[in-house]
Parts: sequence; C-alpha cells; structure tokens
Amino acid sequence: MDFKLSHTLSGHQGGIFKLMYDPYRECLLSAGGDGWIAGWDLDKPADGRLIGKDDDNILTILPCGNGIIFAGTLQGNILWIDKDRNTARKITHHAKGVFDLVHYNNELISTGADGRITFWDSEKLIPKESLHLSHKNLRRVAIHPHKQLLAVGAGDGCIYILDPNGKKLLSIIKNAHERTVFSLLFSPDGDKLISGGMDAKLKSWSTTTWNNIADVPAHLYTVNDMALHPIQPIIATASRDKSIKIWNVYTLELLKVLDRNKYDAHFNSVNTILWSRDGQLLYSGGDDRIIRIWEMIY
Repeated sequence: MDFKLSHTLSGHQGGIFKLMYDPYRECLLSAGGDGWIAGWDLDKPADGRLIGKDDDNILTILPCGNGIIFAGTLQGNILWIDKDRNTARKITHHAKGVFDLVHYNNELISTGADGRITFWDSEKLIPKESLHLSHKNLRRVAIHPHKQLLAVGAGDGCIYILDPNGKKLLSIIKNAHERTVFSLLFSPDGDKLISGGMDAKLKSWSTTTWNNIADVPAHLYTVNDMALHPIQPIIATASRDKSIKIWNVYTLELLKVLDRNKYDAHFNSVNTILWSRDGQLLYSGGDDRIIRIWEMIY
C-alpha cells in the first residue's frame, strides 16, 4: 500500500477544521476558521466555490441529502444553510463551541464546550432534549453500526456511552485518555471502539465490556481525527504532529506514514481527514489552509 499526492486545493483564509462529502451537491465540502464553507468539484477538484459563509469560526459541518448544511461554530452557534442561498440561519445553543454534529434516525445531535449533548428536531431545528455529561467539552460522537449506541469523547478524558433512543447514559469509560478524547469510531463489525486523544495515543475498547484491548503510542501530538475506510479494514489518523498514519482497525498495526520526510505532506497540524466513497482517495485538511488529495496505490 502506498499513496501519491494527486491535488492540492487552496483558497481558505484560515485553518481547515472539517471535510465532508455532500451527496446533494455531489462535491467535497470544507470549512474552517475563516467562516467559509467551500465546495469542490470531484471531477475538477481545483474549481472551488463558496457554498456558505458566516462571521463565526466554523468547527464542523454536516451536509444533508436535501441540500441543507448544518455547521457548528467556535462561538457556540449552529448554522442552518439553505440550498438556495449562502447566508445562514444562526441558532445560539452551546456555550463556547459546537464541536460535532451527527444525524441519528431523524434527529440532529450536537455536542459542545458546555459538556452537553443535545438532540434536535432536524426539520425545525428545535432542541428536544439535552444531557449534561461532563464539566468539560464534548468533542466527538461515534455511532455504533449495528446497535443503538452512541460513544461521546470528552475533554475530561472519559468516553460516555449513551442510548440515543432512551436519551440515557449507559456507561462511562473513565480516564480513557489523558485529557481530551478528540476522535472516535467503531470498527465495522461493531466489536471495538477506537479512540484517539490529546495524549497522542490510539486505544481500542471492547464494546461488550468496555475494557481496554490495545494502547498504542500513535503520534507525537494530539490525534485530531480518524476516518474508517469504506471497504478495507483500515483507518487513517490525522495529527497535530503534521502527519497522517494508516492503521489496521482491528489490531492497530501501523501500515503507512505520510509525513514530510517522504511525501509532500502538511507542514502544520492536520485537523480533518476523509476517505472518498470508493476508498480510492484520501482527503486531508489542516492549519496550513490546504486540502491535500491522496491517491491510494496498491
């Protein structure tokens, strides 16, 4: 397995914090500290266009199949961007920051710096119920592929396991990481939960007992993001140490390192990472304001 740099996309005026695929517009979306949401044509990736903008710093985005894009901001707001205009409806909810947005069934779920997770009516964008889980921020939500379970990584180093239907806390993995849990995902079979933290470690947890299975010193600094390959049992991790690494999702065996020693990789923190739908490409964005498109070579 190897990778080659296919394209670099520039235009953002601030660090890039989130990459997502938009099924409605059939394009790659990027968002960041400049308050811009940009769309990139996958057939002509250098041709970017402005999809939405705001004065807030955008931390996360969630495109919907109906053309609406939700965004979470550093200022604690949720933005609702309509498909027909690039101005945003702004709703203030979480204090100091909205770090993650996901869809579960017909609900929008948000997590914030106030330690709350909120379940929203995604059509009216009205909060239905909030759970206060931690005195620290809630950074990332992972959805179990088969069971009615959510995992939430927090700034207190814990991982909270929730029943999203009953809106109740089921379990807590205490001291999962030293300080903040930045990234989370479930293995394809649902038997393992993989977490990455400010302690630069990758860890694997049993979803039956929530006991630790593996503990790997993965990066030099924070593991900012993780992405599961759509076909192969591998994950990519993005780190503040400027590198991208590829791992076996079940064993956490290191398979590949993309850094500036051998590749034209990022020269600042890598904040967000995403596989293409067919798994042939890997997209990465970071504080250098550049999106890199990596082609996977077998």
